[in-house]
Amino acid sequence: MKETSDLGEFGAALVLFILYLALGWIQIQSVAWLDRPSILLGVLSLAGFVLCFLLQSAGEEIIFRGYYFQNLMQCWRPEVAITVTAVSFSLLHCANPGFSPLGAFNIFFIGVWFALAYLLTRSLWLPIGFHWGWNASLSVVFGFPVSGVNFPAVFRVKMSETGALWTGGAFGPEGGIAVTLLTSALLLGTVWMLHQSGSGSLVADHAFSDSSQRYDSPSNVIQ
Repeated sequence: MKETSDLGEFGAALVLFILYLALGWIQIQSVAWLDRPSILLGVLSLAGFVLCFLLQSAGEEIIFRGYYFQNLMQCWRPEVAITVTAVSFSLLHCANPGFSPLGAFNIFFIGVWFALAYLLTRSLWLPIGFHWGWNASLSVVFGFPVSGVNFPAVFRVKMSETGALWTGGAFGPEGGIAVTLLTSALLLGTVWMLHQSGSGSLVADHAFSDSSQRYDSPSNVIQ
C-alpha cells in the first residue's frame, strides 16, 4: 500500500509539472545536480533530502493521524476529530513563506483526506506514503516549493506570476487551485471506497444514548 501511494503521489506531481510547463507557468532553469562537483555527490545530496522527508512525513502522521486523531476519536464524534486535527495540521504551516487562505484551505482538506485514508485502511502507512511521496516528488524531483520552502532538486525551476492562482506561486502547488481539484477528487474517491467497503457512515451509526457516552476505542468508530 505504501509503495502504491508513493507512486501515486509521484504521478500526481509529474502531471502538475508537465501541465505547468506546457502552459508556461514554470520554466526549467537547469538540472540542479549538475552544479555539484560530481553527479554522485549530487545524487547523494538529493537522497539525503528524500530521507529527511520520510522522517518528517512519518513524524507528522504519527503525531496528527496517530496519537492526536486516534485519542480524539475515543471521546468525540469522528467528524469533530477529523476537523480538529485537520485545522491543527493547516495551522502548523501558517508561519511558512507565502502562506495564503487558499493554501490553508488546501492543507486543511489534505488533513481531512489523510484522516479518511487512515479510517479506510486502519493503518498509517497510506497517509505516510502519500505525505512522503508528495513532498519528496514536488521538492527533490521537480523543484517546486513545498508549503513555501525550497529545497535542492533535480530540476531548478522558476515560477511565473502568470497562473499563480493555479500553481500556488511562492507557496508552491499546495497554494493553488490545481491541488484543490486534486484533493477534492481524492476525498470523493476515498468516501466512495469507505461506502463500498461498508464503512462509509461516519455519523449515522454513532448516536449517543446520553451526552456522557464516549467511544470505547478507535476500532469502534466505523461499523
